[in-house]
Parts: sequence; C-alpha cells; structure tokens
Amino acid sequence: MGQFSERYKTFSNQELLKLLDNQSGYEPEAISDAKTELKNRNLSESELIEGKKELEIWQQEKFQENEKRLQFEHKIENLKSSIVKSLNPIQTEAPSTKRFILLISIVFGIIAGIRWFNEFEFIWYLFTDSYAEWGISELITFLPLMIITVSVILFWFRKRWGWILLAAYLTYTAVSALGLIMVSWNMKPVENSFFESFVTLPPTSGFIMLFLFYGGALWAINRKKIKIQFNINPTTALTIMVISLGLTLFYIAPYMVF
Repeated sequence: MGQFSERYKTFSNQELLKLLDNQSGYEPEAISDAKTELKNRNLSESELIEGKKELEIWQQEKFQENEKRLQFEHKIENLKSSIVKSLNPIQTEAPSTKRFILLISIVFGIIAGIRWFNEFEFIWYLFTDSYAEWGISELITFLPLMIITVSVILFWFRKRWGWILLAAYLTYTAVSALGLIMVSWNMKPVENSFFESFVTLPPTSGFIMLFLFYGGALWAINRKKIKIQFNINPTTALTIMVISLGLTLFYIAPYMVF
C-alpha cells in the first residue's frame, strides 16, 4: 500500500479523475496510488460515465475561467497602454475622442481625489460630530466636491449626465476663478501690518492659471465630437452653462462688492 492510499480513500470519483487527468506536478507514486484506488473501487460503467461527465464540466468551467482571466488581463494592458499614451507629453497627432475622454477622466479624477484628501477632516466632522451644523458655507464646500466626483465617474462611462455635471462644475470653477482675479486686482494694499500678518492673498497669476485651466477644459468638452459622444446638442450645452453661470454669479455676487 502506497503512502497516498489512505488519503485517496477520502477522494470522490471526480477528484480522482481530475488528478489523473492533470498528472503534472504529482509524484509518480501519487499517480500510481490514485490509479490503484480508482481500480479498487470497481466502478460500474455508468459511474465511470458520470464521473467523466463531471470531469468534462469541470474542465469547461476551468477553461472559461482562464479565458475570462486572460481577457481581463488584456483589458488591463490596453487600459495601461491607453493611459500612458494619453499622458505622454509628446503627441505626434491630436488625441482621439476616446483618449481625450480618458484623459479628462484621469485629470479630474486626480483633482477630485486631492480635494477629498484636503477636505476629509472637515467632511468627517460634518457627518460624525453631533455639534456639526449644516449651513450655506458647508453646502458650498460639500456640493462641488460631490459634483466633480460623480461627474468624473459618469464621464468615464460616457453617460450624458457625466458631461452635464462636469460642464456645470467647470463653469462654476472658471467663473469663480475669474471673480477672484477681479477681487485680487481691485484689492487695495493694507497698511496695517498686523492685519497683513493674518491675511495673505494668493497672487493674481494663480487665479489666472486656474481660470485658463478650467476655462480651457470647458471649451475642450464643448467640442462637437465630444458632445456627440454624450448626446449633447448645442442648445442643451448652452442651457447648462447659462444656468451654472447664473447660480455661480448669484453665489459670488456678495463677495464682488469692493
């Protein structure tokens, strides 16, 4: 009696057939003991047929699992290649619509991640502290954060609402940046050194860069071939931006009084 004999007695017929069907990685003695155990069971023809059917089903399932795994790995490789190609600063040709949508999703996904990281403590406080109260300022902080997060996800999957929400967010941020440019330009120097030690405004050039970035992104997603991908017609696009502009101006108007 081989050293594997007792162990194989606990194996089902199907398990023994699996082992004998895939003998690589097993010691010769293990294969021999498996054959002996299967022979000693004196299986009827119907039992052997049933066992072989179960083995064929298992082999088919294993094949399908391997195919799915290979397809998934292929998709991951294609995605990695597409991302690297999209982010390559040296472009020999204009990016395709597919690559452009991917690039926009990645860039604003990173921006959303950074904003979540920066606002995490404040958001955690709002939802966990019993003393936290929701007001206009809290809503203004939380709402754009949610909008950019949801818009990036939907934009990635080419959903119509992804374009709408992203266009609204870009309009809001571009107009807000323009408002900050006007405020910083019209802000008079404060002679009180004590006040200056507590209040430090970012340079106007920073707000200009923000305006150009978000305004440029808004212009980019308004290109005809991009809007076609999201089933957005010119009237809808204009309506979304006008509404977003109006709401943004309504919010920032009190801060524009110099």
